[in-house]
Amino acid sequence: DDGRGRCRTSIMKHRHEIETGRTSTAQSHLMGFKSNGEPISGKDSIRTNKRKTEDEVARESYRICTLIDLAGHEKYLKTTIHGVSSGMADYGLILVNSRHPPTHMTQHHLNLCCSFGIPVIIVFTKIDGCPEHAMKNSKVEVHKLLRASDINKRPFAVRNEQDIATCIDKLQQAFACYFGELSTTGLPQPVFREGALITQAPRVDGPSNGLLHKGDVIVGINGKPLMTTRSPNVMESQEAINEFISEIRKTSPGESLRLSIIQAAADGAGASKGPIDIVVKPQVNSDNARSIGVMLSPNYVRTDKIKAESLPDAIVKASKATSDITTSTARSLLTLLGNVFMGKGTGSQSVSGPIGLIKQGSDVVSSAASGRDIAAVVGFAAAISCNLAVVNSLPLPALDGGQLVFVLAEGLTGKKIDQKRQEEINALALFLLLAFSLNTAVGDVGRLIIR
Repeated sequence: DDGRGRCRTSIMKHRHEIETGRTSTAQSHLMGFKSNGEPISGKDSIRTNKRKTEDEVARESYRICTLIDLAGHEKYLKTTIHGVSSGMADYGLILVNSRHPPTHMTQHHLNLCCSFGIPVIIVFTKIDGCPEHAMKNSKVEVHKLLRASDINKRPFAVRNEQDIATCIDKLQQAFACYFGELSTTGLPQPVFREGALITQAPRVDGPSNGLLHKGDVIVGINGKPLMTTRSPNVMESQEAINEFISEIRKTSPGESLRLSIIQAAADGAGASKGPIDIVVKPQVNSDNARSIGVMLSPNYVRTDKIKAESLPDAIVKASKATSDITTSTARSLLTLLGNVFMGKGTGSQSVSGPIGLIKQGSDVVSSAASGRDIAAVVGFAAAISCNLAVVNSLPLPALDGGQLVFVLAEGLTGKKIDQKRQEEINALALFLLLAFSLNTAVGDVGRLIIR
């Protein structure tokens, strides 16, 4: 538009509409978009001063959107009601002049959209020449209008494109990865047995030196089984190991533990048949925590390939895989945050930042390239997608989950949280997140240098 109503000539069809700038009829206009989201130009590049027809726009478009232009003046309210009731619109765009508070017609249009169950988007116009105090007053009045008893809507301010995005696209990416693997090469499914595997020989000065050996499997502690199932998944195995370490940490000075173990065969061919009991007395290590001086991991046996037998089966199995890894990631993150807030620390090997993530990704790609197994790369991509979805959903300010908390708080209290207070909370949360990221980056660099 040239600022003097040039665009009206291509939208409005009556002379009085063009002269006054008021829509008096219901008009529909087709907008086309390319695959990258770029709009299709309405001008015809060949025919001068001509516009493309809707057929031409539709043929060139990857996606189309139909805009229904309705009258806003009170004189043509019946025409607007007819357009809303017959247009079957998916969304309603209500324009509000930022220089002036919303009028009684704005309330009529809101009630009209709410009556037909149409989601409403409020668009403030003419903001380039609007004083700051007038814009703030218009927003306050719109909030009051939306919170009125006859409308009762909770507004959400869209400040940038990131406010529109949610974690759903990340979960969809993970689902697509698992769905592709199930339908082609098969989804790798690690198989574990009960017990905690000792992955390295005990320290020479440790309390378990001479009692435990590399390859032994711990299956019980003080007469209780370490796990409740003989075929646990990786999450159940890791939780059992964490509980076992907690039992060691809680021992009193001089107290001993009775461990049930399955010893590894002397020739390395496997493990002995029956468990035996040994007695170990934990000692305080360099971190000032009680330990038995061994490295533990889930008792991994092999990796099976799971394939889908049909399309519905692939959908069900991909959904389960996405749900499992999302649940595991959320539980791990919540445990980590709980330990941080309770002053228990995070563990030097438990958290990685962007640098560690790149290192892990390169290791996965390198191993997949040498073994010609793309499944590891796809699984890593799915895990990252779920991780991003969970992190973005955490109820922390500066994240989408934090913005959702603000919206819920406003809905429950019926009062808008002060914008300045929100900005202060977001700034503090952002500072803490950056400090945490810097800490993980330093740890990642340190581990790379040590290696």
